Formats: sequence, C-alpha cells, structure tokens
Amino acid sequence: LSSASCRLDSKDLLLTTDVLVEGVYFDFRTCTFHQVGFKALAANLSDIAAMGGVPRYFLVTLGFSGKLTVAQLDQLYEGMADLAHDYKLKLIGGDISAAPGGLFVCITVVGEIEKGRAVVRSGAKVGHLIFVTGTLGDSAAGLELAKIIDRSDHLHRSLAITSLLPLLQRHFYPIPRIHEGRQLSARRIASAMIDLSDGLASDLRHLCEESGVGAVVEAAALPLSPALVEYARQVRRDPLDYAFTGGEDFELLLTVPEGRVARLMQLVRQERIKVSQIGRVFPRASGIRLKGAGGRRLPFPRRGYEHFA
Repeated sequence: LSSASCRLDSKDLLLTTDVLVEGVYFDFRTCTFHQVGFKALAANLSDIAAMGGVPRYFLVTLGFSGKLTVAQLDQLYEGMADLAHDYKLKLIGGDISAAPGGLFVCITVVGEIEKGRAVVRSGAKVGHLIFVTGTLGDSAAGLELAKIIDRSDHLHRSLAITSLLPLLQRHFYPIPRIHEGRQLSARRIASAMIDLSDGLASDLRHLCEESGVGAVVEAAALPLSPALVEYARQVRRDPLDYAFTGGEDFELLLTVPEGRVARLMQLVRQERIKVSQIGRVFPRASGIRLKGAGGRRLPFPRRGYEHFA
C-alpha cells in the first residue's frame, strides 16, 4: 500500500497505488480478465475509502507478453470500467510495457477529501472501541473454493444449488466501502481507519503500530457470513482462520471514541450500513490480545499475507 494526502486550496488530494501480479495475486486458471480488472481497481478504491475520500481519476499501467490478445485486454478494461462507472471515475492515462513473466496491473487512483478530514491510521487512543464493516473471511474462502472448483467438475456443477456462491462473489467482485468511509469521515465518527487487504491479524497490527497502542479482540464478536460458516464446516476448518488471516475482504477496520458510538449507531440505522464492534484499544504495553469464551485469553493469530515472508 502506498497512499498519501497532499493539501490543495480547498481540498486534500488523496493518492494511492496498488499492483496485481499474475502468479501472486491471481491465476487465470481460476479467474477471468474481467475479474482481474474489476478487482485491481477495487483494491485501490478501498484505500481511498479507508481515508474517507471520494475517488475522481485513475491511471493504469500494464505489463504483458505478446501472447495476450486484444479481446483479453478489452475484457480487462471492461472489468475496470464496470466498477469505475459506479463512482463516476475517469481514466486519465497510464503506460504499457513488455513483461514476459506474465501480466501485471498497476493502478493509481486520485481522490479528494475536505481539508483536514482524511482519516488516518494513527488516531486510535486508549479506550476507543474497535469496529469492522461487513463480514470477514469471505474472500479467502472464495479463493480456496475457486481452486477446488478448478479441480472438480462435479463440484462446479453442484455449486449452483449450494449457499456458497456469495464467497466467490466476494473474492472476484469485492465492493470498496466508499459510501461507508465517506459517512464515517463526514460525521467525524472514526478516529483511525484502515482497509482489510492483508487480513485482520495483519491490518490490526498496522493500525496499532501507527497509533502506538495495543488492543483486545473478542473472538465471538467477529462477523461471519452464513456462507463462510457453511464452507468452513464442509472443509473442517475454523471459520475464524479465514477471518483473521485471509485478506482481500476490503472491509474497513476503524476505531471510535465512546462518545461517538451513539452517532455511529444512528448512522447504521439511517444509512443501513453494517458494522460490528469487535474489541477495544488498550495501552501499547498490553500488546494485541484475543479473548475467547468466558474471557479466556487465546494466542493472537499469526499475521495474514506478507509479500516477502
């Protein structure tokens, strides 16, 4: 993640860039060019959402081999265009390069926000409550499911009558929480915020490190979708594993002072956004802890995705 804000006369300019690399972020055995284009832009818009901003323009840089066809490139851009249309986002430039190792898609998004209103990662204070939007772990389960489908025609045929399709949708077509981020910023509710791209275990650590605090998370409070719970049951895994370390949910993780919680709940009722309280901010010396049933202390999960681990 690279994002920053730059002050203008009437607005703060928001800049973010992210790259998707074939063989690292996606595999064409389990996805389409349209899905890659959509997700590449969504990942960048999620960074703008995490600062409470409005996306305005984007640039696209591609690297690919001569084996790619014009039709495939069209599908890639159509995926971006479908999402860009929802936010009236304009494509203003970019670049292309030969890349014999496979496709890479690098997008830069330019956004804006009212002066001084950008929500950053360093604003969490001791006593603030921790919330997340939506549900966690769906994208990671969706990716795992897509790989299973690739190996099993029978499962692919039977999938249409199961309850697992939402997991694939969450992985291949994630919706950046632009609306939620805007409301949380405009109403001065969030004190700190980050999008969940690497998994809750990693991104909560990032937020705590930036703010110089610790945290306690309630395991039972993590919001899990029925589809994830069902899938985890079928593959005999703990659904919390997906929620903590899966990544690419692109939900928002935020901290809220107690005095602003009523304002948040009013927003939930009026705007019909979904948030769940999952913990509280503690002093840095406390570290990051996980509580299980009956207040039992559990080991906090390992980090999620790390590029060079």
